[in-house]
Amino acid sequence: MVHGHFWQPVLVVLVVLLVTLSTVCSTEHVDIFEQFQNENATVPAEKEVTEEAGSDEVQTEQPTSCVEDVLPTDPIVLNEKLEKELEPPAAVKLQEPPNLPEMFTKLSSGFLSPNVFRIGENVKKLLIGIKEKVLSYGRSAVAKFEQLRYQAVQRVKQKIDEVNAKVRERFENEFVEYRDVCLPDENSCMKLLHDRIERYEEELRQNMEHCNDRFAEELAKQRQSVDQAQRMLDGPFRKIDNCLDRDAGLGRSFLTCVGGAMANLAKGVTAAQDRLTQVMRKVSGQLTERVDKYDHCVVKRRRLLERSEKQLSESAKGCLKKQQTQPEAFF
Repeated sequence: MVHGHFWQPVLVVLVVLLVTLSTVCSTEHVDIFEQFQNENATVPAEKEVTEEAGSDEVQTEQPTSCVEDVLPTDPIVLNEKLEKELEPPAAVKLQEPPNLPEMFTKLSSGFLSPNVFRIGENVKKLLIGIKEKVLSYGRSAVAKFEQLRYQAVQRVKQKIDEVNAKVRERFENEFVEYRDVCLPDENSCMKLLHDRIERYEEELRQNMEHCNDRFAEELAKQRQSVDQAQRMLDGPFRKIDNCLDRDAGLGRSFLTCVGGAMANLAKGVTAAQDRLTQVMRKVSGQLTERVDKYDHCVVKRRRLLERSEKQLSESAKGCLKKQQTQPEAFF
C-alpha cells in the first residue's frame, strides 16, 4: 500500500510533462531571421510602403514646363559688332572750321619785319597756331561723328526692343488661355511647343542678323572714311615740321624752308579741311538714312515670318486643346 501511494503522484507528473511536450512539438517553429526574408512579414510590408512612397516621389520630380515660360521673351539681341557702340562718348561741341584764308594772310605778313629772328618767332608762332586749330577742328569733327554713331545705334537698339516686345505680346495673346498650363517635358504637346518656338526664334534671329550686319558694315565704312579724312589734315604740316627743326625754327634756313612750303601748305591744309567737312556732312546724312533703311529691313523681315508665327500658334494650340479632351494620349 505504501508503494502504491508513492507512484501515484509520479505518474501524474509524467502525464503533465508528456502533454506539455506534445503541445510544444505541435507548435510551428518560427525563425526570427526569416522575417526579414518573408514577404508576408510585417517589416517587409513597411519596406514596400517606403518603396511605393519613393516611387511616387520620383514621379513628382519629372521635369515639367509651363506654357508661359516656353513662349519667346527676347529672341533678338544686338549685333556683337554694335554692342561696343552703346558706350556713350564724351560730349564734345563741334568747332567751326578755322578761317584758313585769314590765318594764312597773317602768316604772310609775319615775314614783313627787319629783324630776322623776330620774323622767325612770329612765323613759328603763327604756324603752330594754324596747326593746332586745324587739328583741333579735326578732333571735334571725329568726336561729333562718334556722338552721331551712338545715337544711331541707340535707335537700332530701341527697334530691337520694339520687335522683341511685339513678338512677346503676339504669343502671349495667342496662348492666353493656356498660359498657366504646365505639362511634363515628355508630353507630346510640350515637345511640339518647345520645338516650334526654338525653330521660330532661330529663324527670327537669322532674319534680324541680316539687317544688323548691313547696318554694322555701313558704320565700318563710315568710320574708315572719317579716319582717313582726319589723317589727311596732318599731312600738309609734315614738311613744315621739318622746317621747324632747322635753326631751332628761328634762322634764315628755317625762313627759306617755310617760304618754299607756304604755297603748298595753304593749298594742302585747305583741301584736307574741306574734305573732312564734306565727309562729316555726308556721313551725318548717311547715318539717318541707314537707320531708316534698318527700320524698313526689320519690318520686311518680320513680314516674312508671319506665316511661321501663324502655323506655330495653330499647331501648338490645336495640340493643347486636344490634350484637354484626351490627356492619356499625349504621354
